[in-house]
Amino acid sequence: MFRRSSWRLILGGVLLVLGSIGLLQALNVLPAHGGFYAILFGTLFAVAGLAFLSILFGDRSKWWAAIPGIILVGLSGMLWMGYLAPGLSARYGGAFFLACIGLSFVVVYFLDRSNWWAIIPAGVMFTLVAITALENISGLESGGLIFFGLALTFALLGIVPVEGGRMRWPWYPALILLVMGIIISFSIGSILNYVWPLILILIGLMMVFRTLRS
Repeated sequence: MFRRSSWRLILGGVLLVLGSIGLLQALNVLPAHGGFYAILFGTLFAVAGLAFLSILFGDRSKWWAAIPGIILVGLSGMLWMGYLAPGLSARYGGAFFLACIGLSFVVVYFLDRSNWWAIIPAGVMFTLVAITALENISGLESGGLIFFGLALTFALLGIVPVEGGRMRWPWYPALILLVMGIIISFSIGSILNYVWPLILILIGLMMVFRTLRS
């Protein structure tokens, strides 16, 4: 567990490194760009991320440290990927970083089940990961996929256990988002052929159910 003096030491060291780099650039000792900075900042972000994670490992009640810790380590990995495998980074670097952000919120939830809110940003991030990874597939409707991912996120929020039992309210936005995803995924002309029969079936089922129940 870090004390305040340790944080000042880490922050001071980072500022010294950044200031030294700026000065060496002004003196034309270091280049203004290149792989050197990917290695340097990749290493700095990794050290900072591991510092946050060490807080979490020392005291699991400090769940907040998982968010900056995993995100900084993911940013470091993206920089190193760009240096070692630029082609792979160009295609999947963004998806990798978004997945790290989503993973940080997943860890927050599992560390403390009262943090059910963390499922929402996690679902958003992994939805963006799916869109980024599949954006080259022909015919992919990203707008509909966003709504499907959000619908699945809220449905998951209604399934997972939280303090006091499972929640019911997430099913309402899940259903609305699912319907919006279906509407966006199909053309208006095509979906109208299905909407009105489904509406009639739904109304008929409600009438029959209410009649039998009474």
